[in-house]
Amino acid sequence: MRLKQLTLVPEKVIACFDYYLALEGKPITRAMAERRMLEKLTRSLTEDITPLLPVGIQFGELDAIHAFERVWIELIARMGGEAKSATSLWSRIFRNSRAASSPERRRR
Repeated sequence: MRLKQLTLVPEKVIACFDYYLALEGKPITRAMAERRMLEKLTRSLTEDITPLLPVGIQFGELDAIHAFERVWIELIARMGGEAKSATSLWSRIFRNSRAASSPERRRR
């Protein structure tokens, strides 16, 4: 997956994100970002991205789980502000998602 090939400097991404949100007058705290990310887990992680992908590029649920994990760890966790209890909820959901998508589980 090409996502793994992207080299990002998380601090720069967060600084850009904060800058543009400040220009719009709509700052987002870490707790708000966590809540929004967790809300995505109640829906399909791929349905809103699929129409944006070039022809021939596939982005399945497992890819989405890996991307979700990367965004959470490399970006959300580094945002300013305090984490909500959502962090522990995310940990449980992520473990369950990983277990459900593991090769052993899929073979059953």
